[in-house]
Amino acid sequence: GKPAAEQEAFFTAALAAPAADATPATKAAHAIFRQAALADVDAAALEAHMRSSGLGEASAAAASQSWATLGEAARHGLLSAATKIHRLVDLDWKFGVSASSSEHAAMGQTFVQLRLVVQAESALEYVHMEMKLPRFYEFLMMLEEARAKMDVMG
Repeated sequence: GKPAAEQEAFFTAALAAPAADATPATKAAHAIFRQAALADVDAAALEAHMRSSGLGEASAAAASQSWATLGEAARHGLLSAATKIHRLVDLDWKFGVSASSSEHAAMGQTFVQLRLVVQAESALEYVHMEMKLPRFYEFLMMLEEARAKMDVMG
């Protein structure tokens, strides 16, 4: 087999986001193995899940065997490819109400547009998102919880 460092480098690349032009099957396999690595799933549980999801017996067994052999390297690769955390510099939001000219569509849907300013490695980055009002309140509560935890830590 390959040396552990080489296997870890392979999985660091393989567990990163799949290419935009990847096939749906490749994207699905990526999602399954990434989740298995994150959840620390063993080969038997992975095989059982794949069979219960409708994958053929031979394919599920092959995936399970590969996972038994390479799963540990995949977990290490995933950890080494972890997303970097950027510092939140600013947060702006605007409330809005959607309107419709059709009698059949729902009227008056409230939404929030967010603009996050984060400090990346070398420059500021702007992240834009839009969400319905209940989701915004959930997001706000998560930010408040994170701030409270950080205040406790230091």
